[in-house]
Amino acid sequence: MYLELLNWWESSLSDYLIILYCNMETKKCTICKRNLSLDHFSFKDSTHTTLRWCCKECNAKKYRDKYRTLSESELIKERERHRNWRNKNRERDNNYRLRWRNENKERFKESCRKTKDKNKKLWKIKLWWECYYLIKKKWLRTNICSLCNKICKTFAHHPDYNKPYEVIFVCNHCHSDIHNWYKEVDKSKIVDLSM
Repeated sequence: MYLELLNWWESSLSDYLIILYCNMETKKCTICKRNLSLDHFSFKDSTHTTLRWCCKECNAKKYRDKYRTLSESELIKERERHRNWRNKNRERDNNYRLRWRNENKERFKESCRKTKDKNKKLWKIKLWWECYYLIKKKWLRTNICSLCNKICKTFAHHPDYNKPYEVIFVCNHCHSDIHNWYKEVDKSKIVDLSM
């Protein structure tokens, strides 16, 4: 008798919760204490029956804070775990990325542009240090500007970044004029540092 009553109670309670859940339009986040619509909450599991107790925004902040406090060894383990998951679910992950790119074309273009700009800046910085080292090592710096023939401190200018070892030594004024397209570089004045 008791067991039958308990089974009836559990089934009735689950039916009641399903009805209650379906009629719910908002839910309160337990972290930020805001009443938000249900689309602000992600599901707890793959069955999509139970919502998380905190909103997507607070959940993301919680995981960001968690990753910031991890030690180096824990971070390596976590990255390895993510890599393994991606390898096991490669098709699912690729489908998700493709779907996201199609839904967020402008954000994807902006992200690609930022990455390209960042890589270009890093490449120029690396090139600058390499050139600086070669100049210091070979003592190639001259005190005479190649364009105005003035005796002053000179800077190495790269007319073409695809040829990293070809530079021209110019004064600060001529260097700014070159970058502002006021002066043309005389190709005969280019010094090859790779020699």
